Amino acid sequence: MRQISSRTRAGESSCGYLFQRAIHSMLYAFFRHLETLCRTCEHREGNSHCVPRSQRRVGVNSSVSLQARDDAPTTCAISLLAAILSNLLHEGLGHAATALLAGTKSGLLTTVAWSSDFDSRLVAAGGTLANLAASIVFWIALRNAKSASVRWRFFLLTSFAFNLFEGTGYFLFSGVTNFDDWAQVIAGLHAHWLWRALLVIVGMASYLGPYWRWASG
Repeated sequence: MRQISSRTRAGESSCGYLFQRAIHSMLYAFFRHLETLCRTCEHREGNSHCVPRSQRRVGVNSSVSLQARDDAPTTCAISLLAAILSNLLHEGLGHAATALLAGTKSGLLTTVAWSSDFDSRLVAAGGTLANLAASIVFWIALRNAKSASVRWRFFLLTSFAFNLFEGTGYFLFSGVTNFDDWAQVIAGLHAHWLWRALLVIVGMASYLGPYWRWASG
């Protein structure tokens, strides 16, 4: 069984895997901030009203009880679970399941890569597409979980963020480095430099856009 050329375990562990872990670490502080904002959501008559902490009025008999500090172990556990789920969806559902449905008979699935004797653009793109589809599902679930607990909403929020950033991050990463999933998708296409440039542009817009919008809003 030969391994897919652009998804060797050595390459993944030395470049793509470390890139993903570095990005996830940098975004951890951002998720902590989002959890703090989630704690300011009040539920009144079945509706959720998010009020900035500086504008909250909590009386003596208020039914809203806010913890003075975030629970670090719980925050870390939920974030790790969301990251693991995002990676499983990318490798297991996106790459492995797509390859099996496309006709491959066997393959090797690890925590950082899927390898098999079947090589195609669809399989290479499957990981990103699975993450983006999952991010939509988690976003819809989050919008409809207004009466859920803070922990459950934080899990939906971090799962949405990890899937969104892992999915869109591959556009930027492959465009800049000419390596990994989307480098394989555009391999052999005419005007290869133009396709790489488009990946960089789409990657920057889709990856950094949500963060800039949140930071400015």
